[in-house]
Amino acid sequence: MRRKHLRLVSPERLVGGYSGAKPGRQTTVLVVDDDRDIREMFTSALRRAGFDVRLAVDGLTALQQIEYVLPDVVVLDLDLPLMNGLVIHQELESSERTRHVPVVIVTGTEWVSPCAAYATLRKPISPEELVNVVRQAGVTRRL
Repeated sequence: MRRKHLRLVSPERLVGGYSGAKPGRQTTVLVVDDDRDIREMFTSALRRAGFDVRLAVDGLTALQQIEYVLPDVVVLDLDLPLMNGLVIHQELESSERTRHVPVVIVTGTEWVSPCAAYATLRKPISPEELVNVVRQAGVTRRL
């Protein structure tokens, strides 16, 4: 009887960087922040790391984007126009379709969301820190 040997693949070699997505598809990350400089910095870092990045500048647009394309990870600011990040997070948690999507809260405030986010990061953060947390969130979703 022949034994099959499993070959482990390092997470860095997965498509999209620690993909929570199906094999062969990039991990989709929705970045929700009304600050253009922050959005551009996060988008650039995540795209360089191999993620498919979608953008929303306010809470209402974020929910519309999520209806259109279900992201693998959401990076969410709390202080947003039209609908704040806490409401968005509660909407995601209350829906069967989206409750499994990891949410990484990125905020400049001292206040912390009462919702169970995957991670809460305090601004300013480095692009590398964001990429590492998003990679980990993708792995968590995959499990």
